[in-house]
Amino acid sequence: MTGRIAACWLAAFFLFGAFPGIDLWVSGLFYDPASSSFPLAENRPLEFLRNAIWNAAEIATLVALIFGTFALLATPAPAIPGRIWAFALLFIFLGPLVLVNGVLKTYWGRARPADTDVFGGPHPFTPAWEWAGNCAANCSFVSGEAAGVTCLAILLGVAFWNRVRNRRALLVALGALIVIGAGMRVMKGRHYLSDAVWAVLLMVTLAHWLAARLRLQEVMDRVTWSGLRADGARIVAAAKNWGQTWRG
Repeated sequence: MTGRIAACWLAAFFLFGAFPGIDLWVSGLFYDPASSSFPLAENRPLEFLRNAIWNAAEIATLVALIFGTFALLATPAPAIPGRIWAFALLFIFLGPLVLVNGVLKTYWGRARPADTDVFGGPHPFTPAWEWAGNCAANCSFVSGEAAGVTCLAILLGVAFWNRVRNRRALLVALGALIVIGAGMRVMKGRHYLSDAVWAVLLMVTLAHWLAARLRLQEVMDRVTWSGLRADGARIVAAAKNWGQTWRG
């Protein structure tokens, strides 16, 4: 797995380093020179799908926070190991929140496609690997939503890994989710292709590193729907008891 991730990194560095014009070509496919805009930017079905994916990511974060807190405090130990929830919460915090939005999008300074002079904006185009000062905050490199949908897909993979017979089909479905979620940002002129690719690679690399540090493979067989239901029932019962105590 480590070798495959490294190969993907090398391919991305070579592709976008040697041929930075790929970003312009791909974004240009969705740009209308006549109106100086990206027509799909205001497409309602795409916006609905984008919001649905975003809401699913927020729900996944909330579930991880609730069950993770329960796993930390529960006696006896929960059915789903706390290590699983620690992975989920650390992944969400270190990836989309800290690395992507806290560091790269804040300080890299790459202007979004719609804000560059190639597509009717005021700023020059800069390659993905080149630091720029063309954007003050919430910039193009890397894509926060591509990172978010990749994070969601990986967490769904952990949840469903022991619940499906055809794991290859699961990986294809999760890959499609990532492509759709990240691709919409490119089609809308909000990110270049390299912004999305680098975001996905960063999240996959971080997930692999965290899984190894937390020895996630040792407890993956305990991630089951029956365990989730059992822990959920205990959380509901604990919440009811707390509510009765608070009212009393």
